[in-house]
Formats: sequence, C-alpha cells, structure tokens
Amino acid sequence: MPISSKVTLIAGFATLLLTINSTIRTADDPNASQEKNKESSWKEWKKWGKDNVNWAYSVATFVPTIHANDYLGQGPCTFHAMLEPFDPKKTTPYMVFNANDEIVSIYDARKALLCLGNIPRSADHFKQFREAFNLPADALVGLHTLNRKFEQKYVLLKTSIQKDGRVKQYRYDTTDCTAPSQIDITRALFEIDNRDWNGEFIVLVHCKAGKGRSATIVGAHCGTIYYIGQKLYENGTPYTKQLSPVELTEKVDAYMKKRRPVVNINGNQKPALYEFFGNFQKAESIQSLYIKNIDAIMQRKTELKQQS
Repeated sequence: MPISSKVTLIAGFATLLLTINSTIRTADDPNASQEKNKESSWKEWKKWGKDNVNWAYSVATFVPTIHANDYLGQGPCTFHAMLEPFDPKKTTPYMVFNANDEIVSIYDARKALLCLGNIPRSADHFKQFREAFNLPADALVGLHTLNRKFEQKYVLLKTSIQKDGRVKQYRYDTTDCTAPSQIDITRALFEIDNRDWNGEFIVLVHCKAGKGRSATIVGAHCGTIYYIGQKLYENGTPYTKQLSPVELTEKVDAYMKKRRPVVNINGNQKPALYEFFGNFQKAESIQSLYIKNIDAIMQRKTELKQQS
C-alpha cells in the first residue's frame, strides 16, 4: 500500500476514534453512577451510529431514487388531496368509518386543501399544482418541506420558490427513512391547522417521494381528527370504539395509502406517530401542545434559520 494511502487510512481511523470518544464523553454525568454513565454512553453511541448510517444511506440513494421515481411515474408533479374538500355547510371536523372499521373519510373544516406529494423540481410544479385544483394563478401555496438541505439544493428548490413568488415555505429538515422529531411534527401541525389564517389556498407537504417523512406529518394531522372531531359510521351512527395510538396509526396509514398508493410509513416513523398521538391526547389540542413545547420550538426555528 502506498505511503499516502496509509497516512489517509490512519488519519481517517484517528478521526473516527476522536468522534466516538467525543460522542461518548457527552453522555457522562459527574453526579451519576459509573454504571449509569456506561449505559448512557452506549445509548449515545448507538444513536450516533444509527443517525450517521441513515445520513450516509440518504446521501447515497437520493439521486438514483429521485430519477427512478420519474421512471416509475412518481415524478415531481404527482400529488394527492388527503382530506375531504371544504364545505361551508360543515363546520365540525369528522372521521368516518365503514362497517369494517376502516377510515373512509376525514374532514378538518379548513378551506385550504391539504396535499401530499413529491419534492417540487421547478416553478412549473407550483403552476401545475394550482391548475390541478382549479385555483387562481396567484394562489398562495403553503409548502411544508421535510428534505435535508442537500436534497433541496440538488433540485434548486429555493430558486423555484423565488421564481414562482407565491410560495410560503416551512422547513422540517429530516433525514430520509427516519421520522420527523416530535417538535417538528408539532410545528408542522400547528401551521397546517392555521393554514386558512396564514392566507394559504392550498398546502403541499412533501419529502422526496411523498412516501414516508411527509406522510408521517400528514398522518399525524389526520389522526388528530379522531381526538377532536366527530366519529361516525357511514350510516351516521356514532363510532364509539376506543383506539389506541398504535391502532389509530395503522388505520390512518391504510387510509392514506388509499388516497396516495405510494405511501410507506416505515418502522422508524410509525413509533413517532404512536408517541405523538399519546402526547396529543393528553394536550387535547395542537395549540396546547405547541405552547407546552414553545422553548424547544423556538430553538428549532433558530437552528434552521442559521442553516439557511
């Protein structure tokens, strides 16, 4: 092996060891027992390893998969409305079940449409998005982005937003195949719930393909209707069964797949929904959950602003 290659290998190994040591040391608590520190350090190391594996996978697969989606007919202009359209005669949110206990309809009493889709790849995407739902050319779009910064840069998302001129972006940078944080889910649902008051005519929640990360956000919003809205069977009789967060997640997942067949909430993302539904049930409203976490929310907003 050439000397230069050996030096590079040694330097890389040394960097890895320093990173591991730094990561583990951050878990040390001088007031905790040695056994507790070892347990904490191991958890930190596993988390570091898992996060970086997911990051590496995300980087390596982003370009091939985004173009594979084009080939499979799941390109940038595929989007689906996830809720029933607004009806001024209906003022109360509701969730409707069929005789098989499957969710067949969800309504949140908001005028602005809520859609799930792929990452926009040009300003034309927003034009086609409005046209698909017969909206004015200047209708304000609320764009909820789950992609990491490198994904957004590859498709020139910032340029497309600026070129269109009628898009308001909300960012929740999340690595592919992982779940949005509880703070980001809360942030997103607060803005989605207030989309009419934000002046938006339509909302697009997206990640790369509109399958996992963004579907987790939309699924969380859909699930909240179970807690705050009416629950009915198709024949109009009340739905009285008590669903656990796990059961609700599975029903919402099945409902979304009928609306957008490519939806695929994975084993990392479903537990995030279980946790969110449990937290939401205790808080009783997204506003209460938002206020409860306001310090962490403001910190997250500052973090994302600094990364812009």
